[in-house]
Amino acid sequence: MTFYSPGKRNQADRKANSAGRRGIGKFPGVAQCMLYPDFSSVKVSKPTQGKTGKVFFIKDAKGQEFVLKFDPINPKSAYRETFSSNFIKAVGMTEVTAPETRLFKPGSREYGQLKTFVALDHGPEARELLQLLLKPPTDVAILQERVEGVPLTYDQSPDSEFQKFWADPNNQLKLGRMAAMDLMLGNWDRLWASFNEGNMLLKETEDNKVRKTTMVGIDQFFSFMNLERIIRALDKKRDHFAPWTCSTKVGRDDVSYFDLPEEQHPADLMERANGVSESFLAIIMETLTDFMGGGSLGNPLMRHLGNILIASFEPNLGAISIGFMEGCMAIAKWCDEKAEEFFSRNDFDAIHMEIEALKGTWRQVAGVINIGVRDEIATKLTEEKKKLSIVEEPTRMDKFKRLFS
Repeated sequence: MTFYSPGKRNQADRKANSAGRRGIGKFPGVAQCMLYPDFSSVKVSKPTQGKTGKVFFIKDAKGQEFVLKFDPINPKSAYRETFSSNFIKAVGMTEVTAPETRLFKPGSREYGQLKTFVALDHGPEARELLQLLLKPPTDVAILQERVEGVPLTYDQSPDSEFQKFWADPNNQLKLGRMAAMDLMLGNWDRLWASFNEGNMLLKETEDNKVRKTTMVGIDQFFSFMNLERIIRALDKKRDHFAPWTCSTKVGRDDVSYFDLPEEQHPADLMERANGVSESFLAIIMETLTDFMGGGSLGNPLMRHLGNILIASFEPNLGAISIGFMEGCMAIAKWCDEKAEEFFSRNDFDAIHMEIEALKGTWRQVAGVINIGVRDEIATKLTEEKKKLSIVEEPTRMDKFKRLFS
């Protein structure tokens, strides 16, 4: 897998620059992202719960709604969230997705347009945003579609909507798929350290009178260092990980490994990547072997995930295991067929080293769940779904095939 394909990259840049000449701005970071705001008229508001700091809702002249985020504490988080959201969308798991997301840079044409017209909105939220636009706290922000989804507020009552939703094996299947995405990214704060239902929205749509619920992941990030943290949580016996920490002391402050200057890195990244990949691969192989043998609790991966979820609801770990393996299968297939195109069309130079480390891990997972075993795994997944009476909602393609069969 090559990081860049110059021909495709230049072609993507030409398309983005052409978009800029049409007045919608060059979209740095994600050339194929379909976010086309018209900031010639804007209305600004802020979220009333969750992360209410430097996060703004913007309604544009066409009535489209966007989320604009600044993170002055960790400037690279914009690149990480953009990458993670586009990775989840690119893999294309059934009923698991993320919002359209791209970078939003000061100095761009659309940035100037937003700054001009935000000044015409005299509300307090608009004034706060205008101050940030005039003196941006970081060199890049995130522009994201606003997802009209429903959060499931935690409720222990047996008859609550929260408990009813998660009692459905179909929904637990989606949760397992999301867990696979998060594990591959090292996104540990949604499912691998705690059950953070606030980072998932449920979006209901209706197609030919068939209702469909999609799980939309929000506020995801990736971190190779957090992948190390997950591995240590899964198997504390791997004591050769003990000296590795997710941050290092620099003066009085805890500083993320990847935010240190190059000369201050405590170890060579790729050597660490090889070590993490080796242990990660062993855990994935153990999980795969255990699943194919009919178990779901015998490996550290599902046992750890089960312990996290049991505190919130009574999960069927069989359904979650099936979803998790489907997620791993989708990622392995994506690595083989579409990853090169994805990386050639996206510019993530600012986090190049981190991505290279993650790509090494993904390649190894694709090597374990290779073309030779995927049919066998798919057959096993189908059998396990029948045992749990899981009937998935039909996709548009399924209905099209039935129509002409």
